[in-house]
Amino acid sequence: MTLDKSVKDDDRVFDQDGFKVVISEDYNNFYQNLKIDWVEDYYGKGFRIYDTMKPGGCC
Repeated sequence: MTLDKSVKDDDRVFDQDGFKVVISEDYNNFYQNLKIDWVEDYYGKGFRIYDTMKPGGCC
């Protein structure tokens, strides 16, 4: 996963509550079943990425 400032024509853009996620079409199959959450807990705060096809698992 990287941060990029530009969006290419073949990228997929998802917008949820004003937050945009851009995924390159080359990697779409890898990210197909992922859920991204923002969490704040006693470990800190940040993004948590879950594979919805693996219950209880995290990427």
